[in-house]
Amino acid sequence: MQAAVHATPRFRLSIDTDMDHQNRIIRLTLSAIAIGVLLTNGCALPHAPVPASEFGKVSPQKYCPGDTVTASYDLTMETACVSRPGFDCATIAPPITISSSPVAFPPHTSTALIDSTTFMPTEPRIDVLFSLPTSPTLVLYPSINAMTGAPQMTSRYIKNTTRTVERLEGEIMRTFTHNGMCNGSTPVHAAARIADMPEFSPNLSIRQVCNTSAVPIEATLSGASGEFTRRVDAGECFGLDEPGIPAGLGSARIVGVRSLMVDPTAQCDSLQGMTPPQPLSTRVVLACGN
Repeated sequence: MQAAVHATPRFRLSIDTDMDHQNRIIRLTLSAIAIGVLLTNGCALPHAPVPASEFGKVSPQKYCPGDTVTASYDLTMETACVSRPGFDCATIAPPITISSSPVAFPPHTSTALIDSTTFMPTEPRIDVLFSLPTSPTLVLYPSINAMTGAPQMTSRYIKNTTRTVERLEGEIMRTFTHNGMCNGSTPVHAAARIADMPEFSPNLSIRQVCNTSAVPIEATLSGASGEFTRRVDAGECFGLDEPGIPAGLGSARIVGVRSLMVDPTAQCDSLQGMTPPQPLSTRVVLACGN
């Protein structure tokens, strides 16, 4: 009898605990559904799990006269939206307005997760604004789990964002450091990439190349128009308008170098140890136009 008296409260406590656990699950599920309803309507939540991030971009950020600039945003990033009943990817985002100051194009408003607009700027500086009805806003959209293939919901917490477009004027100088490396047993130097889209206009053209190293080098310019190699002594420059230089080479975006003097400190021997050669340096002058 005494064992039965003690067993009954323990049994009741177990039932109560299980019921409380089930009730908590039900409450959490209902809360998640409520949050989903709010988010699909583009509503902002007062407490989001992560800090809000900026979104939207402009390309090119630094433009040449006559360029067309694209202002765009993509809220899906690497996880694509996949529509399903009750969730339409085409209209699931909150209204997002792309505008400019000073005005360079009519404001563009969309409820798409991915959208863009283009314009041809003329002002020296233009701010492109990506605006939400409420900032910050938590956006939730349907997707597929890459590991399991199961439906899921992906979220992004975003806030109003401003991107700046600036006009390129005059000449621009870019200095590059070509670090030494070992390519097997051969000392070599890294090539440098001239900044391109989305930072700089594709119509930015090389005008001059200088060897700012203390030793003579072979400089190689590479791009869609082909490849050109020339010896350049220490401190020497050459212009791309000189005779013998292929037309269109100004659009090259890779600067490769090869030292024409042996670096006595370099050692590329897996048995003796690896000591890469000293860095080389170049300077490139660019300007808008061909």
